[in-house]
Amino acid sequence: MIAKKSLELYKDIEFLFVFKPECYNDKYQKISSERIKILKTTENFKMLLSAADIFFSFQNNKNSTLPPPLTWIEAMGMGIPILTTYAKGVEEIIEDMKNGFISPDIPGLIEKIRHIKEMDLSFISQNAIQTIFNKFNLDYITEQYFNSWEEVISE
Repeated sequence: MIAKKSLELYKDIEFLFVFKPECYNDKYQKISSERIKILKTTENFKMLLSAADIFFSFQNNKNSTLPPPLTWIEAMGMGIPILTTYAKGVEEIIEDMKNGFISPDIPGLIEKIRHIKEMDLSFISQNAIQTIFNKFNLDYITEQYFNSWEEVISE
């Protein structure tokens, strides 16, 4: 729905959906077109990801809590900003318009896409890389882990 509506509005974009084999449904091929490509694979994911300008990953349930998916960390580490809808936990990794994009809801995604198309993404891409370097490097994670245990032990 979002992809089809976006394609109607913007003639210079395309979508690539990549599903894990266990999450793929044959009915998805009915949606496939010249500008909506649908793949069932986990192979070469990083290569496919490197061709993207934006990693589109929306959430259906605003009330659920979302830990940052590994695919978001991989994408951001490669300088590819995430476009998602709001859910609890999203703000743990994405800062809207700084290192990625958060829409308050699904209808707002199309407006967000319009806004993104008008932007130079180099600043956002660099911030995405920096976020991953700062929050997901081994030294930082080790320090946070030990700090958590020190707090438990000292109580």
